[in-house]
Amino acid sequence: MIARALRCSPTTVRNHIALSGGIRPRPRKRSPYRLSFQEREGISRDITAGVFARTISTRLGRPASTISREIRRKGGRSSYCANIADIQAWEQAKRPRVTKLDLHEGLRELVCLKLAEDWSPQQVAVWLKSAFPDEPEW
Repeated sequence: MIARALRCSPTTVRNHIALSGGIRPRPRKRSPYRLSFQEREGISRDITAGVFARTISTRLGRPASTISREIRRKGGRSSYCANIADIQAWEQAKRPRVTKLDLHEGLRELVCLKLAEDWSPQQVAVWLKSAFPDEPEW
């Protein structure tokens, strides 16, 4: 879109963006489905007070399995620390993930070919589903 507006090639636009330091990634935000630091602090206080996981889950409005899993994975009742648990969760959430295009070379080549032909990502997705119905992972 930028290239079209400036009447130059997309490669030229990418090169200029790269030379100027690239595009700053969006700041990471914690998903509302994940436990917050405040919730982990509450878990830590409740563990110290001897409160059961099911009672903690009711107070936080979270499934009991979420609370018991959090406690078990982050040190257990004897050594759970909210600060360390939160840091671990944040680090685990940003782990690198392998994309479908990295896993499937044929898929990557097809997608690149269609994008080079000025297809939109949505058009490529619809085409892939109809052209390869036996490849659900694509």
